[in-house]
Amino acid sequence: MTQSAAWGVAKSLNSRDAARDAVQQALRQMGTAARPALILAFVSVGLDAKEAASGISDVLPNVPVWGMSAIGLLSRNGEEGRAVVVGLVGGSKLEATLQWWPDSSLNQAQKTTRIFRDLCKDYAQAAGLLLALDGLGLNGAAALGALQDFPAPVAAGLGSGDFRKGKTVQFCGEDCGEGSAAAVLLGGRFRMGVGMAHGWHPAGVSFTSTSRKGALGVQQLNGVPAAEAFAQVFQHPVREWSSPPLKELARVYALGIPQEEQEILIRSAVHVEVDGSFRMNAPIPEDAQTQLMIGSLESCIFAARQAAQAALEGLGEARPLLAVLLVDIAWQYLFESRSHEFVEAVLETLGGIPLVGAYTMGQAVSQGADDTLVLQNQHLQVILLGEAEV
Repeated sequence: MTQSAAWGVAKSLNSRDAARDAVQQALRQMGTAARPALILAFVSVGLDAKEAASGISDVLPNVPVWGMSAIGLLSRNGEEGRAVVVGLVGGSKLEATLQWWPDSSLNQAQKTTRIFRDLCKDYAQAAGLLLALDGLGLNGAAALGALQDFPAPVAAGLGSGDFRKGKTVQFCGEDCGEGSAAAVLLGGRFRMGVGMAHGWHPAGVSFTSTSRKGALGVQQLNGVPAAEAFAQVFQHPVREWSSPPLKELARVYALGIPQEEQEILIRSAVHVEVDGSFRMNAPIPEDAQTQLMIGSLESCIFAARQAAQAALEGLGEARPLLAVLLVDIAWQYLFESRSHEFVEAVLETLGGIPLVGAYTMGQAVSQGADDTLVLQNQHLQVILLGEAEV
């Protein structure tokens, strides 16, 4: 049996071997009828992403590869351990063009804006854009702001990783680096549908937040250090919020910022600093009125189905080939060993197509030039790659 898309997952102490094994596994699923036009790859933090990219190239040279590192990986099986997960997409007249920018190209706001505006201008006929950004060191909101006029659907994920390293890894082909940006532009008969939703709701607690000047973060909530405000609400000593496990679990408890005529803006901590402030990877307006947001498993399962349905509708008449699932790391903390449940909810909506993905530190989706591209935390994002009919 042959098919137009496939997925593979492999685990090894050697990153290159794991990548080779994952690609070969996927190739056996595809058979020989469809030549791969694009490879999507996710590499566990702790493995060498550059070596993994080289391993993929060993098996399928000259095929575009787009990917990122992540704390946790996802497949049709649910959550994967330390591994390499790949998805292959093949078919006639499917076009994929890679763009990669190292950290040195992205460390100035003006330069970043110019780079992405050039992307919009040069690829006016694109069918879609997939973007991987740094979830720890790069101001993803600024980068995405330059893509508001992109004429086709856009899906962006901010990589997850170890905060102590300060940056995450993105790669295109064998170009690979920390704090970089990787893009794949889809053309030809490619089509892309995207959907995004969350399962967090207001908990009835409001704060006035004080942002860290010149940095991404929240210094105070209601006039006290952010961690102290959380300690008052959750009845855990304030000192516990700046050390494991609470400094990671703070991600689960988000801040919602109401927006006029738009969906609520959700922000959550990347890290709790020793002074009790929250490090963020997206800005919060100065003196913003925020609401404490809490997630529930039931609401998240419903949200997963919503996102999958929106992706299907965005694909239109095109034939679905492969699903990519980019999920905020807060879902991993919330679901713990039950992550297969939201994966199954997505698959129930999409059917029996291959699925690959990873946990991220932020997500953004737009349906085209008339839609607003806004960086969010706490969301589950479904990206559906398809092929237009002849």
